[in-house]
Amino acid sequence: MKSIFRILPVVVFLWAICDAVVAQDAPAKKMQVLRDGVVVFERSVALIDSIFVTGGVTIDGVTWATCNVDAPGTFAANPTDYGMFYQWNRKVGWSSSNPMVNSDGGTTWDSSIPTGTTWEATNDPCPAGWRVPTLAELQGLVNSVSELVTNYNGTGVNGRVFGSGANSIFLPAAGYRSLFDGSLLSQSYGGYYWSSTPYESDSSDAYSLHFYGSYADWYNDIRAHGQSIRCVADNTTGIDDVKAEKHIRVYPNPVKDELYIDIPSFEKTKYLNTQIIDISGRAVETGHATSLQNGEGQGVRINVSRLPCGVYFLRIGDKTARFVKK
Repeated sequence: MKSIFRILPVVVFLWAICDAVVAQDAPAKKMQVLRDGVVVFERSVALIDSIFVTGGVTIDGVTWATCNVDAPGTFAANPTDYGMFYQWNRKVGWSSSNPMVNSDGGTTWDSSIPTGTTWEATNDPCPAGWRVPTLAELQGLVNSVSELVTNYNGTGVNGRVFGSGANSIFLPAAGYRSLFDGSLLSQSYGGYYWSSTPYESDSSDAYSLHFYGSYADWYNDIRAHGQSIRCVADNTTGIDDVKAEKHIRVYPNPVKDELYIDIPSFEKTKYLNTQIIDISGRAVETGHATSLQNGEGQGVRINVSRLPCGVYFLRIGDKTARFVKK
């Protein structure tokens, strides 16, 4: 059974009952995939011949994929692979090498300007559980430690490393396809990565990350260009707090000592039962949060200073938020 396991936005468990000596009527082995402690997928191991899990790396509280998007719904096999190019808010991928061909088998470039006020979920080419990053998330990446790299790990691929140590990702200098005719430009010299955020002053433009030579920054670019996509986990909360769950907001994130939680519908009770779950799905702390009144509304706070550094899930009743302990 082939497997690739890295840091995950979901938790995977695989176990067996009476594994050493399996009776004829012993329960079959199962695999469960959990998100925020809830089972979202379950299947008998007998029905599985391979498991491929593309992991992520957490930088400034955001979990980034380690590879570019290739065909819609898939990641490239290696961090150094260019993957495919995408026009903003479109789900059709274009080859990063010539001859030019798209993910539908077509060879005619679409030079029209894509429309929309955000990158719509139905047009998102990221695999399930991932999405195109926001401008704020790209800004966080740019503001992290970064370094121009030539011949990355002896592969002959140029690009840029963002983050440091184990918490770093490599973005290859894949270049881009021109909005006019799809011509391949700047390959091996520059990297261009879309955000899901439109440019406020011109509906023909959207924001993207550019790096070329010694600089890396975000700019507005015409939406019809074909650029790379590096996805983020769709339950990421580090930059925009908890946007995925509109009824609960945690901050600061990452957190060192006290985590504050805003719950608009919070009732005026003294305590709320809480549970903190680590990335393996194990409950590491169960207790209560203290109510408070602050400038942003009614909420609670919880002391997390005793926790080791890492990614955790906070559960309060039926609400769950993800946070990073630094």
